[in-house]
Amino acid sequence: MAEDTVYADIIRVVEPEHISPERIGQFSLERLATGFQSVLSRFEAKRAQMLDDGLDFGGRVLLVGPTGTDFETFANQLCREMPIKQARFKMYQIAGAADKSAEGVRVGFEFLRRSSPILFFMDRLESIASEGDDRSVALQEELRQTSWSGDEVLIVAATSRLDRIDPDLLTQFNYTYVISETTHDDRVRVFERTLNGRKDLDPSILAELTSEWSFSDVRNLATSFYLSEPQSDGQASREQMAAAIEKSGVIPIGNPSVLRRLARATEVGTMPRVEQVEAEYPDHFLDQLFLMSVSEDYAQTQRVIEVLNEGLPLSSDDREFLSRHPHLMTGSAEDRLMRLLRAKKSSDRLRRIAGR
Repeated sequence: MAEDTVYADIIRVVEPEHISPERIGQFSLERLATGFQSVLSRFEAKRAQMLDDGLDFGGRVLLVGPTGTDFETFANQLCREMPIKQARFKMYQIAGAADKSAEGVRVGFEFLRRSSPILFFMDRLESIASEGDDRSVALQEELRQTSWSGDEVLIVAATSRLDRIDPDLLTQFNYTYVISETTHDDRVRVFERTLNGRKDLDPSILAELTSEWSFSDVRNLATSFYLSEPQSDGQASREQMAAAIEKSGVIPIGNPSVLRRLARATEVGTMPRVEQVEAEYPDHFLDQLFLMSVSEDYAQTQRVIEVLNEGLPLSSDDREFLSRHPHLMTGSAEDRLMRLLRAKKSSDRLRRIAGR
């Protein structure tokens, strides 16, 4: 009884029938889980032969994706369809003092092996798997000793911060699936399920307008619309839907560029923005910036401007140069060429004065 109490302090178990099919999940993760289930079926068909050949099927899966990815959908889909119970660490117990938490990792895995068949889902793997952490060392040992073919324990771990995880630990996973972004179908299905019956909002257009949003942000937006009143009896225009998104109070915080922009906007005592300075000193300021670019590398400045003016694709070197000199995109093609000529003349004159 005391031992069961220890397990209960560390592990939470959910039976497959208690995993709600009504939860709105990320469709692309559902399909990914279905594909992995096919791999499991093929293993079961070849289990005896594989074991005779000395092959082990670990059944350890790593999911990697941007912030806001609905990793839970993958684990839930497998558990419902197999069916199989799901276990998770109680992270407030595991994320404490590393030395005590390492023992918790070992106790948790002992429970998993005793409770098989079972799927173990670890979200935010980076929180307990950084390099040099005792928990990471314990986790590596337990992963090596735990497999689907030997123990009937599936491991599904997920992270949005691969750079924070011990590289040695990453080698323990048999399959790694990378989810780059939400798909159009992901977003359409969220809006369709959430806004069923709303004639003013078109799920397909909303999906197009949120193409760079994380799944969690899309789900938050759909919920916001669910709680709002229709603005018209008929379908709203694309512009009206875009305006509704702006007024929804939901920001795509999962988009790194949006997050950086918000961070800059909320900084106290920041330097004036380039646009503000340019508006105050438009010609002089831009001429100085072009002079800076020409002084660094005239040939590349000229090449980037020519590529921009022709509308041709930029090379990786050109993109890197442009990231440090974004002012080269300012103005019309003729304006850029005139500023380039003025900057070249100024640069040559300064070089003569400096004796170069």
